[in-house]
Amino acid sequence: MSPSSFRFRYLLGLLCHIALALVACTPSTAPDATQALAVCGVQPNFANETQLKRWQNFPVDVHVDLSALPQASHAMYREGVERGIGLWAQATSGRIGAFRVSYDRSDSPVTIAIARGALPDSAIGITELTFTSDLIVSADVQLTRSHYEGTPFLVNDVANTTAHEMGHVLGIVDHSPFPDDKMWVSGNFTIQNHANDPLSLLTLRDINTLQQAYCR
Repeated sequence: MSPSSFRFRYLLGLLCHIALALVACTPSTAPDATQALAVCGVQPNFANETQLKRWQNFPVDVHVDLSALPQASHAMYREGVERGIGLWAQATSGRIGAFRVSYDRSDSPVTIAIARGALPDSAIGITELTFTSDLIVSADVQLTRSHYEGTPFLVNDVANTTAHEMGHVLGIVDHSPFPDDKMWVSGNFTIQNHANDPLSLLTLRDINTLQQAYCR
């Protein structure tokens, strides 16, 4: 091999190493919208007992409508609703359930409203999902007024009711068969546990089931 040929091959190899280093050091782009946000199959869960849907990406905009309430009640309900909206993200370390809450953007894909009258079947909350295949397009939540107005635990009651409906909003379509779970048909909030942090009432089964919707 001639000296000139050796120098050429050496320089070519050096350029290749530099190019590879540049590629390796290039900052990664934002995660793909459909990237898995959790690990599949974590137990316990009730994933086999429910349909599971998911949002394509987060954050999702939420419009909160408190117009059915007297102005004097808005602050308490805002605190409870916002706490309930944030519980799932808090339970999943921010991976699932990031929402942007507003009180004036009625075109948001998620709406949470205090109902002006009784809900069907004496429900305290109802969620209607619109979805295409596995992806959620929009959600409409209606909540009744708290049974505990005038008591110290109004905020916890509203937060827990909102959290149950947000479980549906996030993609747990049906209810848990386990009464201890937040996603049990009537939730797991009672006067006996009203002093508990609402986050503590999201069970491991609830959280693992939600993660099953976002692991694929």
